[in-house]
Amino acid sequence: AIYRLGGHVDDFTDQIADSPVFRRLLERTKAELDSCTMGARPSANMFWAIAKLRAHATHFAVLLPALINVVEQQAPNMKPQESANAFWAAATLRLDGKEITGMLAALCKVFRQKATNMNPQDIANIMWAAGALRLDSRDIKDTLAILLAIAPQVIPTMKPQQIGNI
Repeated sequence: AIYRLGGHVDDFTDQIADSPVFRRLLERTKAELDSCTMGARPSANMFWAIAKLRAHATHFAVLLPALINVVEQQAPNMKPQESANAFWAAATLRLDGKEITGMLAALCKVFRQKATNMNPQDIANIMWAAGALRLDSRDIKDTLAILLAIAPQVIPTMKPQQIGNI
């Protein structure tokens, strides 16, 4: 349900956020996150949706610590788009580097392993997020080095916006 909310950013209001139904949704989602039963795709999608709803991020703050933990655990199971979206979400939400260190390390490992399977959008999102996070991280630097090495093959297929993001 939270993933679907991300597609309706303009329709999400404080009235919805203050409703008992939304509070129950948060409670149920937090319980699922705390039990670590959420899979790779749902956790990446949820992270993306919360980032899309960033103007209302305070309403989702209760979920973030557990979601960060689940994304870190599920990173090895993520497809390139899912891992790129999670990385983008962390940067979009301007999360503190200390709270996402483990998650970033896990995502960067996935990026390095799956770099040749990434499409231009994934690469652009990762490069943009790496710059937006402004972290002095060996994992991020190593990931960027690999992405820059494959960039000459990918840049000709990129859209102008994707090139602008890198």
